[in-house]
Amino acid sequence: GEELGGIAPILLGFCDPTAADAEMADGDGGYRSSDDEDEDGGAGGRGGMDELRESCFAGFESFILHCPEEIKPYLPQIIASILAFIKYDPNYSYDDDDADDGAATDDPDEDDEDGFSDDGFEDDDDDDTSFLVRRGALRALSALVRCGPPSLDELWDTYGVGSALLSRFKEREDNVRVDAILCFEALLKRTVEAEVDEDDTMTDDAGPAGRLDGALPAAVKRATKCLADKRAGERTHSAALLVLRTAAGAHKSDEWVGGALPPVVGVLRSGAKAVKLDAVGLCRVLLEKGGDGVAAHLDTLLPLLCDAVGEDWYKIIAEALRALSAVPALAVTSRVSDPVAAAAALHLAITPRLEAKDIDQEIKECALQAAGELLCALHGQLAPASRDGLLRLLLDRLRNEITRLRALQTLGRVAAAEPKVDMGAVLGEYSLEAAALLRQQSQNLRLVSLEVLDVLVRCHGEGIEAAVIGKILKECGAVMVDSDLHISHLALRVAISTLVLQSLPTEVPNAMQSNILPKALALSGSPLLQGATLTSLLFFFQSYVSVNSSAFHQLLPLLRDCFPVGAGASISKVVVSNIAKCIAAIAAATAPEARNTFVLEQIKAVQRSDNHVGIECQLALLTLGELGQLVDLFLISPNIQGTIMACLDSRNEENKGAAAYALGRAAAGNVGVSLPVILAALQVEDGHHYLILTSLKEMLSSEKVCQSYASDQLGTVLTPLFKFAAVDEEGIRTMCAECLGALACLGSDGNDVLVFMKEQMELHSGKHEAEDIRICWTIANAMKFIITSGKVLDKVAEVMPSFLGLLTEQNLNLRAAALQMVYAAVHHSPVIISSLMKTLVLPTLYELVEFKSIRTVDLGPFKHKIDDGLPLRKTALSIFATALENCPSSLDIPDFMLKLAFALGDVEDIQLQAHQIVCSMCGRHSAAIVPAVASFVAPLKKTVEKQVKDNAADGDRTKEWVKSGLRATLALSRVEGIMECPSFASFFEAVKINVNLINTISQLKEERT
Repeated sequence: GEELGGIAPILLGFCDPTAADAEMADGDGGYRSSDDEDEDGGAGGRGGMDELRESCFAGFESFILHCPEEIKPYLPQIIASILAFIKYDPNYSYDDDDADDGAATDDPDEDDEDGFSDDGFEDDDDDDTSFLVRRGALRALSALVRCGPPSLDELWDTYGVGSALLSRFKEREDNVRVDAILCFEALLKRTVEAEVDEDDTMTDDAGPAGRLDGALPAAVKRATKCLADKRAGERTHSAALLVLRTAAGAHKSDEWVGGALPPVVGVLRSGAKAVKLDAVGLCRVLLEKGGDGVAAHLDTLLPLLCDAVGEDWYKIIAEALRALSAVPALAVTSRVSDPVAAAAALHLAITPRLEAKDIDQEIKECALQAAGELLCALHGQLAPASRDGLLRLLLDRLRNEITRLRALQTLGRVAAAEPKVDMGAVLGEYSLEAAALLRQQSQNLRLVSLEVLDVLVRCHGEGIEAAVIGKILKECGAVMVDSDLHISHLALRVAISTLVLQSLPTEVPNAMQSNILPKALALSGSPLLQGATLTSLLFFFQSYVSVNSSAFHQLLPLLRDCFPVGAGASISKVVVSNIAKCIAAIAAATAPEARNTFVLEQIKAVQRSDNHVGIECQLALLTLGELGQLVDLFLISPNIQGTIMACLDSRNEENKGAAAYALGRAAAGNVGVSLPVILAALQVEDGHHYLILTSLKEMLSSEKVCQSYASDQLGTVLTPLFKFAAVDEEGIRTMCAECLGALACLGSDGNDVLVFMKEQMELHSGKHEAEDIRICWTIANAMKFIITSGKVLDKVAEVMPSFLGLLTEQNLNLRAAALQMVYAAVHHSPVIISSLMKTLVLPTLYELVEFKSIRTVDLGPFKHKIDDGLPLRKTALSIFATALENCPSSLDIPDFMLKLAFALGDVEDIQLQAHQIVCSMCGRHSAAIVPAVASFVAPLKKTVEKQVKDNAADGDRTKEWVKSGLRATLALSRVEGIMECPSFASFFEAVKINVNLINTISQLKEERT
């Protein structure tokens, strides 16, 4: 890359666009006689010049791929040369009249079909080498389109690459024409992907949608003309079909499908196998996109696709079955003349492939997919015998070890179809087969089986016999263990679907009690219980109590017995919390009389505890808190808030936390009564401010408050809350920030809170007083919590630029908080910050990646150095790593390479992060790695050659450090073109023969495999 300044102008001199125009006008292609060659010592005539220019364009292609940053200044000249020489054909005169713009012709013998005519140079065909120049220019342009720096705006509008490529669809050389078509397809694909990625579809001509509106008609006509040209080769036909297939992804096929289908139909009828495969693939995309345009031609396409299913080549058969899979949905959503006939034709085509057992696995899976879609969408149009026959075939495939997983997935789709498929003939057998698969060792098979059983019970449970349901519950209970929470979650969903059946068979409760309930109770006492499994367990207990009024009194002592009451501190807080949730769930589902009695008992348990300590008090508080957000406890005991607040003085810290949690969650049941009391407690000097703020956060975060939010109730919270943003104690400020975040996520007032925070930030930022710094720190943390919640992101995006100003503050703690805010945005919601990264974020990150602030602490006998900039560097690097994964377009990756090289030579923690980034980039952004790899060599060499002392206290840590460096080195060595860097190649060769590293390298290679 460093020598491009001297090389590029020389190559451009040989590829002067004006020379191409002049030679085209002269018609001699720059030909020189042998006498002329002898006079100036030239290497050859026209052929030599063509080969020289081909080499120049090959050089441009290499520069674009491997030195994208260094080649940027020369891109306008290179593109001008490329566009001039892709039409460089001095031996032929092309028809420049594009008025017809590529309308298809059916006569292969028609003059000028390809838009060119011979001009008296027929005898020179064997000597004509100008196609080498055109081919080389197109390959360089293809590299530019696929991975070059120019944006879509520049490619389409500034340079006119799209129209230039379209004009080359008339190229006379088949291989060059294919390159031109494929290059345009790459440009079209990039534009279609940009349209899909747009958050708000642009309707003007500047956006991808506008460009597609302008380019698609001409592209489709040109591709259709190439496809209709019988003199063109198979590769041209395949390339033209690929353009049409990409165009179909633009959701505008209705506008052109009618004109493009005739030649496609011709290919389906009599085309070569490879071209027919591409034609079937195009039909599949069109059918999947749907629309009235393709539906109007379904009568023509369907018989041809059904015939393709009978072909000999497995690839055509599989692709045709995928295409047929899209027909049923199209028949339902669009105007199809005769859906009954379509269903019959699909059945006749699919059934033989579904019955066959000695066929390719891909065909089996595609046949199952097609049969499933047919049953889901058109089961009402199928004859009962045909429908039952397909269901029986699916059952046979379910019993086959090779196809059972795909058959199970198909069964799930059929069972969930609306309107429902009549599965009465095989419903019991399906259920038993799916339940039996739970005994298999395959995790994936068990997961799918449970999902299918849930659908079968939920959608067809009324038709399943009680004995079959009992067997299902028995198998589900057998897999419910805390070592596999996701399996347990799905098994609980099956049990819940059974409980909510309208006509529950009498045998089912007994099966539930003997198979599911013991396992559910065991799960409730597990310290591993969390997430979706916990939610399903609570729903199960609620459903169980709802269908059995006496179950509450049965379950309550069983849940309390899930841990020994006298164990005290040995009981996990997670277990106590989960059991409290379970008890609250069954109490909320039971009769009001029993619930009221239970609440009063819990209040007494809190009151009679010795100074509010002990596990019983903690469990009672947590239970009241969980129940309080489900029902209004103030109607049962008006003084319950005072009872809970008294526990804030407990000598037990865990009970204090439980009381704060209970106070907030119970307050969610009646905000109007409880909120004034909480706000009044915040005004008390030397009060339990941290605990009261915790209660306020729990109330604001409650789902019930979120659903019934009223601005007039909570409008008084902001001012008394914000006074804690400036307190000295960090824990209180953190809780204040969480409360602000929770308040901002409520209802329409979230915007008011954000505006208030923005005003306060602007008021206090840039100042060096401790109070101002603490307020800005609190606001930054509040923004982090808001972003992490995923709510009101549209409002956050509006004010985000203002808050990014905190990145430039001088106080390190404040900068760290601002970096955490940015990291939360990049990780959870990159859409709100990606457009701001290059202007407002990256300059600060580049500075912080190298920022060091070392101070010396005198510890008496010795002095210790502390780097206060280390946390900032670690967070900045984490932001880069996450942005590379979530929003790479927001980064200037070549500039980041310089900072990554610095990080590779930093302290150990930073190096480990940098090694991970290198490994990630080798797989996703390898083109940017190659130009910068020379700067990685020195720091990596220093790391991997670090001496490891076995008897040293930090020996294991050093080994992992070296291993991490080697992992990055091996990842780099696998990048294409990396060995062209001499310094890295020599370094890697030295690493491979280093006897101290051979074993570690072997371990890393085994780890990768």
